[in-house]
Amino acid sequence: MSSMPLVSGQHPKNENRRSHARLRFERLTYANLGPDNGGVLINLSEGGLSFQGVGAVKKDQLIRLNFKLTRENAPIEAVGRVAWSNETGKGGGLRFTELTDETRAQIKNWIARETFFAGTLTGQATTQTAVARGPEPSERSPAQSLPTP
Repeated sequence: MSSMPLVSGQHPKNENRRSHARLRFERLTYANLGPDNGGVLINLSEGGLSFQGVGAVKKDQLIRLNFKLTRENAPIEAVGRVAWSNETGKGGGLRFTELTDETRAQIKNWIARETFFAGTLTGQATTQTAVARGPEPSERSPAQSLPTP
């Protein structure tokens, strides 16, 4: 089998370049994505998240966001830069640029707990395939509702 050398900075399409375990949400988890924008989270890692928002975002845009992982947890507050957006411009990936050590630890511990829980149920889940439960609908605060366009 032959292989093509990669030009510096290129990555094969199937290579996972993420530096942190990422966990997909099973339940709706709402996020405030800055003024006049909100949405739902799709997945989360210590390094960032993916989302589907109500309003459009642009690549490299800085967004101040907040969301709750569970009713018991303090809200996650962070700033992130849009790394990519989908074809509608309303969804995409965000890389955290400002995240306290305490908040990073909260995310890391939540991912570990949810991964363990998912692995216990399936016997084989990994952080790449595990699904997070997120807050129950009854656990959501009024601040977690989506803004109206």
